[in-house]
Amino acid sequence: DDKFGLEHRFSSMKDDLLLCDDSVLPARKIIGDRGGPASMKENVCQVCEKTGELLLCEGQCCGAFHLPCISLAEAPKRKFVCPECKSGVHTCFVCKKRSEDVRRCMIPVCGKFYHGECIANYAPTAPVNRSFRCSIHVCLTCFIASPNSSSISKGRLVRCVRCPVAYHATDLCMAAGSVVLSNNSIICPNHFTPRRGVKNHEHVNVRGSLLCCESCPAAFHRECLNIEMPKGSWYCNDCKAGKKPHYKDILWVKVGRYRLGTAQKDF
Repeated sequence: DDKFGLEHRFSSMKDDLLLCDDSVLPARKIIGDRGGPASMKENVCQVCEKTGELLLCEGQCCGAFHLPCISLAEAPKRKFVCPECKSGVHTCFVCKKRSEDVRRCMIPVCGKFYHGECIANYAPTAPVNRSFRCSIHVCLTCFIASPNSSSISKGRLVRCVRCPVAYHATDLCMAAGSVVLSNNSIICPNHFTPRRGVKNHEHVNVRGSLLCCESCPAAFHRECLNIEMPKGSWYCNDCKAGKKPHYKDILWVKVGRYRLGTAQKDF
């Protein structure tokens, strides 16, 4: 069963990543960055998430910054290395906490750092020798459909600037609701913040004595799932795996007092 396989791979990966040693970084590009180094080049400022004329860090983070965002009046004449790369203490791209025990993704042009337990929560992450390739080098949609396919890391990917999620740059793969920042950078729907008082942003579940997913309208009888009633929030298998609706998908919607019905995601 594919879902069981993913969950088993998930749990065993956490132990593997804790043993990773990022002191050994490959000198050549490996599988997982088939789009080429240019496709990984940062073209959005890491501070304000906007495009423009950017100063590129030549340290390990490969980051990009607007001069005002890092309090510089003009570009340095020598090689620029950002404060984190100078100090050697980096921020985990998942939990956003700085610490000395974060490890760098082995893809040379990636520059993202993680706690082992943080990146292990993203299924496309792959332990490689004593290091790992992070999930940002794999299309999440294709991975969920076929984890062992060679196409999951091929072609041009668009990457979320806030978490290690990436998709092929097509409507078939990209999650609906993604905010496009540039040709290779997005803000994925995981970071959508509902606005208070806006009914369109309120969470809606089908009615009845059912176990309801906190992220989507899916609902199940506990007996049908053959599980104990969970305490607190509960998420369905699709939402736990990161599966999102895509443009042109048919999905359930509820508007006002009307009953649930089908609609097409084209906005």
